[in-house]
Amino acid sequence: MSASNLLLSLNVAVFLSLTTVSLLRERGPFHDRESIWEPLTVGFPLQYESEGFGWLSLDDVKTRGEWWRLFNYQFLHANLLHLLFNMLALLKMGPAVELYFGRNRFVLLYLVSGVLAGLASMVGHGWIEHQNSVTVGASGALFGLMGALISFGRKTGSIAGRAFARTVAMNAVAMLVLGFMFPVFDNWAHGGGLVGGVVLGSVLFPSRRAGKSLRRLTLAASLAASLVSVAALGIGCVRVLTQRSSPLKVADLSLHVQNLEILVHQVLTNLPRMDRMDKAAKAMDLSSIRKALADISESDEQCGPWCRQVAEAVDQLAVRLRRASPDQAIQKQCFDVVTLLREPPAEN
Repeated sequence: MSASNLLLSLNVAVFLSLTTVSLLRERGPFHDRESIWEPLTVGFPLQYESEGFGWLSLDDVKTRGEWWRLFNYQFLHANLLHLLFNMLALLKMGPAVELYFGRNRFVLLYLVSGVLAGLASMVGHGWIEHQNSVTVGASGALFGLMGALISFGRKTGSIAGRAFARTVAMNAVAMLVLGFMFPVFDNWAHGGGLVGGVVLGSVLFPSRRAGKSLRRLTLAASLAASLVSVAALGIGCVRVLTQRSSPLKVADLSLHVQNLEILVHQVLTNLPRMDRMDKAAKAMDLSSIRKALADISESDEQCGPWCRQVAEAVDQLAVRLRRASPDQAIQKQCFDVVTLLREPPAEN
């Protein structure tokens, strides 16, 4: 089996496995479903399992030190359509990159580009936009493959190669422009993966002058990246099966409340202009905060009851956004969340 087909199979296997776990546990949107396909194609139905398996956010990596999320988020997808589009792109580009660069370089390009895309997403959302956004999907790694193809075309030095590089670059720019039009796309990750792929493609360009030592170094790096990725996937599987997550420090409560206030304000302000994809993106961000508040409620007796109330209200708001409920219902739930936020936890 080729490396590109193996990666495609892993992405599909992770999605099917988490869907099965959600169905067996009757958690999330599946517990009151009328049809299995509606929650699989809208919003972020596997948020509970995805958090445990390894979605990516600055808070999880920086505060909890969960480095393995930089690998696992690449194999997670928000819903069936998200998975389908990314796997079609992998099916189209993967074999070409593997053919041009070879199996070992391809694996290294894919995994490292995904990590660089994740780092760019955390820096962009967390340190520049000051939001603890959640990122999932293989698109950052796929943009890395596009960057590698651009480098390959330019490195060949031929007219056909440069024309090929321009075509790929134009497609990449078009995808980035599309990302600005639809906020549900993570352009920080896309841009980081693209730049990382261009750099890695230049470094790993297959040259006939490459000696045995360089080939051995590439093989060792590819093997190391694969082993780390397998270890990260193993950690994610154990966490999902045991339903355990690392407790958050209560000192982070004020930060989560502040992020929640910002998100609710954005929903109330932009609700008339939000389409289904915009609402799904906000629901995804709210789910991250809901999980953080739920963790705090389990680890702190003083703030626990209040955090639990807020978490439940936020969960209801996320559900309404995912299902694109009427604006009045969403506004009412926003006001319920705001009311709870104005009632701070009681002191002992």
